[in-house]
Amino acid sequence: MKAKVSRGGGFRGALNYVFDVGKEATHTKNAERVGGNMAGNDPRELSREFSAVRQLRPEIGKPVWHCSLSLPPGERLSAEKWEAVTADFMQRMGFDQTNTPWVAVRHQDTDKDHIHIVASRVGLDGKVWLGQWEARRAIEATQELEHTHGLTLTPGLGDARAERRKLTDKEINMAVRTGDEPPRQRLQRLLDEAVKDKPTAPELADRLYAAGVGVRANLASTGRMNGFSFEVAGVPFKGSDLGKGYTWAGLQKSGVTYDEARDRAGLERFRPTVADRGERQDVAAVPEPDARGLEAPTGRSLDRDGADLGTAGPTPAGRDAGSGSLRQGDGHSAQDAGRADGADERERGEGVRAEGRGAGQDHLRPVQQPVRAGNEHQQHEADRGAGGGLAGQSGERTAEYDGSRQQTDRGSERDAPAPLAAGAGADSGRGRGRDAGSDWASRFKQASAAKRRAADGGLGQRDLEQGHAQGARVAGTDRQSARELDPTAYLEASGYTVKREGRHLSVKAGGDEAYRVTRQQDGRWLWCDRYGNDGGDNIDLVREIEPGTGYAEAVYRLSGAPTVRQQPRPSEPKRQPPQLPAQGLAAREHGRDYLKGRGISPDTIEHAEKAGMVRYADGGVLFVGYDHTGTAQNATRRAIAPADPVQKRDLRGSDKIYPPILPGDPAKVWIVEGGPDALALHDIAKRSGQQPPTVIVSGGANVRSFLERDDVQAILKRAERVTVAGENEKNPEAQAKADAGHQKQAQRVAEITGREVRQWTPKPEQGKDLADINARQVAEIERKRQAEIEAERARNRELSRKSRGYDGPSFGR
Repeated sequence: MKAKVSRGGGFRGALNYVFDVGKEATHTKNAERVGGNMAGNDPRELSREFSAVRQLRPEIGKPVWHCSLSLPPGERLSAEKWEAVTADFMQRMGFDQTNTPWVAVRHQDTDKDHIHIVASRVGLDGKVWLGQWEARRAIEATQELEHTHGLTLTPGLGDARAERRKLTDKEINMAVRTGDEPPRQRLQRLLDEAVKDKPTAPELADRLYAAGVGVRANLASTGRMNGFSFEVAGVPFKGSDLGKGYTWAGLQKSGVTYDEARDRAGLERFRPTVADRGERQDVAAVPEPDARGLEAPTGRSLDRDGADLGTAGPTPAGRDAGSGSLRQGDGHSAQDAGRADGADERERGEGVRAEGRGAGQDHLRPVQQPVRAGNEHQQHEADRGAGGGLAGQSGERTAEYDGSRQQTDRGSERDAPAPLAAGAGADSGRGRGRDAGSDWASRFKQASAAKRRAADGGLGQRDLEQGHAQGARVAGTDRQSARELDPTAYLEASGYTVKREGRHLSVKAGGDEAYRVTRQQDGRWLWCDRYGNDGGDNIDLVREIEPGTGYAEAVYRLSGAPTVRQQPRPSEPKRQPPQLPAQGLAAREHGRDYLKGRGISPDTIEHAEKAGMVRYADGGVLFVGYDHTGTAQNATRRAIAPADPVQKRDLRGSDKIYPPILPGDPAKVWIVEGGPDALALHDIAKRSGQQPPTVIVSGGANVRSFLERDDVQAILKRAERVTVAGENEKNPEAQAKADAGHQKQAQRVAEITGREVRQWTPKPEQGKDLADINARQVAEIERKRQAEIEAERARNRELSRKSRGYDGPSFGR
């Protein structure tokens, strides 16, 4: 069964077509009514019924919903069976059959038995059926009907969706937290766009690279092409991770071509180098020789399902010898390129055991136990540097501190200049059991790290001077404990309010969330700031809150050891304003329909649009706040579709200190929680004959930072009366918290204005909030209007009957 949907502005034209009457009738369709819930039997009568409902919402430009359902050739249903199928279809499409007028008509002019459905998007209660993703929903419904009613099974959305893997719950949750498009979805979208004109394999790779995707061509030495691997935002993907349609076979079906003689040279640039194969098995390669492809990732890395894997760059110290895959290790966050190499500069002294001169301090513990070599290459280099030959293969050695090299707890050497400076003789024995390219890559990284340390004045010199003047270093057990320690006690001691939400901590300052900390499966705590920027582990958090804190000092601040320095004020994290998406015509139409469906009048919608407070995005309505320059600094997205997994979220970079403001009477100011409440309040005021007030959208009962802005305080001081609007919450505990938050808002406003502030909360029987009250009022008005229309119809029928002198049948005597 196939479905085709469309919308229109006139019922009479659609009805004339399906009943095959009027000027354009073909008189070949043999139209037969097979379903519906309307009283009329011809286009004229049905049009009058549809028009009566249409008058409930005259502002809806396209109230007609037209859908055809077609069976495969040779399959035919009875009229009774079509009636059952169409009723089931309407229910699956989300139409309330007791509220939605509709009619189904069968055509018999082709070899495919098919019907047409004409329905009103405006219900008898005045509510509008929005029909988000209606084409997808129609395809899904027809597939379900085929199984339910025993019809012929035809290819549909189910087969297409098998070609494209869905997002996981982790990916959806990460997208909610960061406001970014999930890497898997982004890569699928870019691939869909790149294959539209059936490119060659090198053209596809070039297009993806230009779009910021790392590409690795899986090209055999024989020239055989086996497909691609990709990397987006530090997350590696194989084609099968995206769906069947993105494997090499799937891409070929989409039109991607490969000819060895024509394309092999172009793809050689996207093959992994020897060093790359030794260092990263699952990540896209950097193309050679023109150095195109992904830069080394510098932030945190996610697995394909959105789980945190720690730093996104492999290091010799973080790898098992010969494994060819990344080891998670400590995996703390890296925020710049200089922090992505091994134990990195920011933790220069973190893994080093305490030297003899520092071991005697009371609060530092020297470590004397032997440590395991991180990889065979480093053991080989150490033995060769000491005696020139391969001394042993045990994989263990004792940490020695002779001033020329330092040992980390993971077995890698922090500084080993002698082997790196060795001449040709040092190469004797290279490659024993190891890939030569990997050997060189490891040595190159060590040399780079040594140069950076030399530029900084020696191993860990800067951090050690900041943390401990005695030069002592942090034991690995202390460091690990600090990373796994619940930071609540430290944060509360630093003046923050901490709320536990499962394995997450919401860290607030002044009522607004400043940080969010999450416990990982390996026991570490990782944090991000309020704008979604990744921060790192507990130690990073201390150094964020207390700028200038040395690494060792941060470790012992977490453990509660005495500090040697005063606490400065937390530094403000860097923030980029939210990027508002472009407003398309379709997005604007859907957004307006959504607001109208919630009872907001067209006049109020237009007023909010002109003020810039309301904008539209694909699938959502945005409520926007601006700074004094007119730059958007705060944007909250409300989803249009009830099926959207995220109904409300702030765009990344939003700051609630910039509230959306709906202009109105400056003498009356209301503070409400949400954007829909502001629009509803304007309509409620208009219906009561009052001038709509100026409305400030706080974004929540516990948000008060916006009250400190000069422009907001100026609005409040000019007002003769300020009202803080409350809401009815779902349970007493939530109600108490919300009321306390609104009370604090009112107290702060009273301090600013020097006048009494009115607090208002709807009665429980009125609804949850202003938006709910307005929707109920609109529904009641429409109900009364419908009753008046029905009464007028009845009067007209009675007058018509009397005018014809009809008093019932008369029989002569």
